Amino acid sequence: MITGINYKMDVMLAHANGETVEFREKKKGLLSSEGYWRIIENKGFGAWDWKHDDYRIEPKLIFIPFSREDIPLDVPVWVRSKKGFNNQNSRDKLIVSIGNSGIYLGVPDVHTQAGGANKDYNFIRFSRLKDCYDISFNGGKSYVPAHKLAN
Repeated sequence: MITGINYKMDVMLAHANGETVEFREKKKGLLSSEGYWRIIENKGFGAWDWKHDDYRIEPKLIFIPFSREDIPLDVPVWVRSKKGFNNQNSRDKLIVSIGNSGIYLGVPDVHTQAGGANKDYNFIRFSRLKDCYDISFNGGKSYVPAHKLAN
């Protein structure tokens, strides 16, 4: 755990500014229940015990769209609309081609049609795939969100 003075000041200032800060007791053993991060609930908290506890600013999960390299070419890959996005047309759709900026579906998708005049009616950009679709890499048996975590 980083414990330099600048790190400690950053954590304490973040807490003072209303950001979520977590703490954990320093582990005493591999099987100890200690060591799990917990949120500091008390906004007036001021008893920093750096000798016995670790502190950190709560990490933010950042989701980024898949890229061409994230979608395998050797297995059938299916997509479907997430709940809340066009449920009447949430049937599974097979990805038939992968471009540099998105995917092509085997059947028309109403999310991508622009009044029926769009010649690329079955194209979905990776950014839209992240927000509106789930993806299956096992033939539609199970689905996961169509995004990955940033490092």
